[in-house]
Amino acid sequence: LPAALLGGVVALAGAAGLQYAGVLASLAPDTALMESNRKLTEDMAGLKAQLDNLPKAEPVDFSAIDAKFAELESRIDKLPMADGTTADGMTRIAALSDQMAAMETKIAALGQEDAKARAALEMRLEATEKKINEPRDDVDVARAIASAGLKAAIDRGGSFMSELDTLAGISPDDPAVAELKSFAATGVPSRADLLKLFPDVASAMIGSLESNDPNQSMLDRLAASALSVVKVRPVGNVEGEGPDAIVARMEVKLQNGDLKGAALEWENLPEAARKASEAFKTKLDARIRVEDLVGSTLNRAVSGAGKQG
Repeated sequence: LPAALLGGVVALAGAAGLQYAGVLASLAPDTALMESNRKLTEDMAGLKAQLDNLPKAEPVDFSAIDAKFAELESRIDKLPMADGTTADGMTRIAALSDQMAAMETKIAALGQEDAKARAALEMRLEATEKKINEPRDDVDVARAIASAGLKAAIDRGGSFMSELDTLAGISPDDPAVAELKSFAATGVPSRADLLKLFPDVASAMIGSLESNDPNQSMLDRLAASALSVVKVRPVGNVEGEGPDAIVARMEVKLQNGDLKGAALEWENLPEAARKASEAFKTKLDARIRVEDLVGSTLNRAVSGAGKQG
């Protein structure tokens, strides 16, 4: 305990020496330091008051400086980059890139539409080829209609060129078309026309058979001339082989539509009667031939349409 007390006294004495020497601060309050702090605080308060009382400065106009900076920035943006492009060029390149991307999108869409269109066209082509390979019943029906129209034109009389051209367009390989062309421009007389012409032809045929006797007297010749003005011939289905009977039967057959029968009767007439009616016989034969041709064409067309149906 005495040693401890002695050590404490020594420590206190050392601390007092250090404090005296100015090494350790004094534990008592320093009145000089406090006074110095107080004065410094008062000075700062005074300076603050003076600053507050100073007049406010007018605002400075920096617009000219801002404009200059904007001009410099614009010029900097237009300066070429390391690869030679400018900011404006880069903008245009970016816009062109966007346009190219849009074009590629449109091209892709068009490609899809084109593919769809091609697919649809191929389907239509396939359907058309299939239809072409199918039995042509529609052509047979058209041929039958054209043949019927041609027959009606022939029955009417006069030219039937237009109706024959229609049939030739549908059925160019029809064997009757080529021969009918020789009659088409002028046509052939109708059955009514032949019947209307026959009375004069019959009178000419019978008149050609009358013989003039050179030894006749003047009175007989005048009587024969007077009788020739009024010609009387038999009519109806007269029997016999005489020219009057043949002519009568020809007329009946024409009235009944038996053109071939009338032509056969004509063959039995005397030569003089045939010569007197050669023009009529030519018209009659033309009518018969044309009717045979168009009749065979119509039968083939109707038969073909009937088989397809």
